[in-house]
Amino acid sequence: MRALPIILFPIILFLLFSVLPLSAQDPLIYKRAEVVIALRDDGSATMSLSYEIENRAWVPVVPGYGYLEFNSGRILKASASIDGKKTEVIVNGSNLRYSIWEVIEPGKAINVRVNVTVSDFLSKGIIFDEFQARIGPFSYEVEEVDLRVIPPNGMNIVYLKGEGRPLKPGEAIDIEGEVSALPLPNIGVRWYPLVWLIIIAASISAVVLMRRR
Repeated sequence: MRALPIILFPIILFLLFSVLPLSAQDPLIYKRAEVVIALRDDGSATMSLSYEIENRAWVPVVPGYGYLEFNSGRILKASASIDGKKTEVIVNGSNLRYSIWEVIEPGKAINVRVNVTVSDFLSKGIIFDEFQARIGPFSYEVEEVDLRVIPPNGMNIVYLKGEGRPLKPGEAIDIEGEVSALPLPNIGVRWYPLVWLIIIAASISAVVLMRRR
């Protein structure tokens, strides 16, 4: 039996990788991402991101670096850990890079946790404090997102928009909301314009009634 010419090996490799399943070409995946945002009285916020990175390929993989970008506030401090062990974190403006130089064996996973404290996260108002944030983008597909926002002491979450939906590679988590000392329900729309509309309407009605008298 004659050996295959050397020139055919690159072609064979190309054809092999072109028919490999997606998990073999892009083997890493976030099985579950848990995002907890704790709002503070001074307008800052502490964000905790916990997720599990799984290797679904048939070869070991080293992720290298993880990247996050925050568009709200200024990063005051940040830390990260892999399976409970601290890892390197570098902050550059609103961008954060953390090291994931861990070998993930086929079918195995590692747990990553990132904690970030940012200033000026809340926009203070008379009746309502507002916040808006974009966390990401995520390098790999995220199968499940669990999002939770904890209000400051004595305050209530009266509006929150942020879907805990699966994410494709390159997508981010978009969050916006309002907090207030008023015990208003979260009806899916911003209370800020509604309350001021009610106040203005009531004021106009009062002036009209006074003139009629």
